[in-house]
Amino acid sequence: MEKFLAIVFLCLSAVCRATEPPEIEIKKCTEKYQNAAFDDVKKEPNHDMKCIVQCVMESQEMMSGNKINHDVIMKSLNGGPGWKNEEEFKKDAEKCKNIEPSSDKCETAFKYQKCLMATIAKNIKMPPRSSRSI
Repeated sequence: MEKFLAIVFLCLSAVCRATEPPEIEIKKCTEKYQNAAFDDVKKEPNHDMKCIVQCVMESQEMMSGNKINHDVIMKSLNGGPGWKNEEEFKKDAEKCKNIEPSSDKCETAFKYQKCLMATIAKNIKMPPRSSRSI
């Protein structure tokens, strides 16, 4: 579970402007949802795990109630870590904006986050590997 949390929140912290340091927000949310479990990366996380994602998104004003603040998220990504093609990234990210909200805000947050992380992974420009061997 710790690996999953680290990955999710590293990605979330990269795309949000923190009102408090992300570590503090993450700690508050994980204390609130103590039954979060994600032991196998191939399996769907449990409900509390999804609620941690929702909690962090709300704390960063990326979400309000059951509504994703896509424009806020996209503004925070302007000039981000370096996109292979920024227009392509924005086009792909628009698909996330149109995800059907669930009656459960934790599900909505998780579906959006999953879509956005896939979009970021597809479009981020990775630094070249060093040709020097260790």
